[in-house]
Amino acid sequence: MPNEQLPDASDSLGEPKSELIDLSPQLRNQRLLEPMNQLHATRNFHQDEAGEPLFDRLDTHYLCMATLNFMMEGSAVGAGYSMADVHTYVSSLISRIRPEKTGSACAKAADVVIGCLSNKAENYKEFEFTYFYAPTLQTLVYRFRLVNLEPDLDDVYRYRPSPEGYLLLIGMLNVDVEDQQILMEKMLQILIERGRFEQAAEFARRAMVLSIEHRQHIQGHITQAIRAPGTVRWSTDIKPRLDDSRQHVKARQEEEGRLLMAIRNKIGEVENIKSKQELSSLHDLLSKAGNVRARLQLEVSSAEGRFIDAQTAAFRARKSTGIPDLETHLLPQAMIRPGAQLALAAEDLIVSLFPAVFPKAPDLSNLLSILLERRQLTKDADDDEDDDEIEPFQVWPDPFPDQLVVKISQWLSAKFEENRSWRIDELIDAGVNEGFSAIEQQCIAFCLYRSFPDSESEFENHHAVLDGEYETWVVRGDNLRFDVKTKV
Repeated sequence: MPNEQLPDASDSLGEPKSELIDLSPQLRNQRLLEPMNQLHATRNFHQDEAGEPLFDRLDTHYLCMATLNFMMEGSAVGAGYSMADVHTYVSSLISRIRPEKTGSACAKAADVVIGCLSNKAENYKEFEFTYFYAPTLQTLVYRFRLVNLEPDLDDVYRYRPSPEGYLLLIGMLNVDVEDQQILMEKMLQILIERGRFEQAAEFARRAMVLSIEHRQHIQGHITQAIRAPGTVRWSTDIKPRLDDSRQHVKARQEEEGRLLMAIRNKIGEVENIKSKQELSSLHDLLSKAGNVRARLQLEVSSAEGRFIDAQTAAFRARKSTGIPDLETHLLPQAMIRPGAQLALAAEDLIVSLFPAVFPKAPDLSNLLSILLERRQLTKDADDDEDDDEIEPFQVWPDPFPDQLVVKISQWLSAKFEENRSWRIDELIDAGVNEGFSAIEQQCIAFCLYRSFPDSESEFENHHAVLDGEYETWVVRGDNLRFDVKTKV
């Protein structure tokens, strides 16, 4: 059905039309494996430089899951691993499985695996797969991502599993994080009591993944508040998550204490050396999970201060790092919109690019007023975050006092009443003959230049035009000739 517009899974579906059993959660979870299944089905089409199959005797499902697990570990210790870190890990993993492969072949295979998880074939858009929705007898579209590639606060792009990627890692149990955590730890205690230590270690790893996901939810909201102040609300977005996290940490610490006690008691009971080693490894794994939970507690305790700092940043001029990223946010969202929807918003978008107030035409008088504008130096400016040195603006004294300008303007008005043409050099010579000082001669040129446009001229009966250049011992420049206007 390539031309059929299918409803999205999140759309309103109305009342049920059938009594068929609803298997939508299972079907959606099954679709999470489709990207890996497609890579497995087409693995023989990929070849190395020698023409040999790129994934010969390699399990593509394992490579994809191992890559997701590595990204999850990066989210546990920080903001995630960079693109180079992930590519190096996958390439080295392939090299360990198939030592005879060349470095270029391992690197090419790593590119294919990472591209499979990020949907490189479709220009990194969301995966789209259909499934049957039994209650309304419809075929719906399920859109999801397995990994997210986003910049951190230093604009370094890092990989992190998406919520669907975490769902794939923890066994595709479609329940809340808290419910999964409780289920995992109950199973841990049962497995320890029954002596199934290897299975218990697997459940402990899954439980740690859930703690990492819980922490990442909080970290994501705080990071969003830092990058774009005002887009995250404390009361609705962060505070409920912090409350849930505090309860999560308290409950899990108590449960973890009981599990560690059960392990210590079991170590004294078993006599098999292998069982003791497995219990010791399980004890170390639970200790590692405790460290992850400690980082979650640190994230919770520092969230309030970091959020307040982010809000105060909203009152400063936004820097480039605080603006939504054009490549990762704005353009991908715009590209998936229909053309008709973009056309409707085009007029508002164009208008938003216009200045709030259009500047006046830059005639000579405006340029002079801008150049002579006095600006106050703000001494208490907040420049803590600026690395560059700021030089104070030097306020120059006005070379022509108001009284001098009035005097010269009156003298010039008297000259222009003679109803004849005047040039700047002629008027300056007339001033010299009358004993004008150097500053008064310069003021003559200043007043005449200011009257060059007819709209600003002080001499209504004269029109100024360019007439070569002039030079005296105090001033030089373009010579203006003020001709008498002809009466129409």
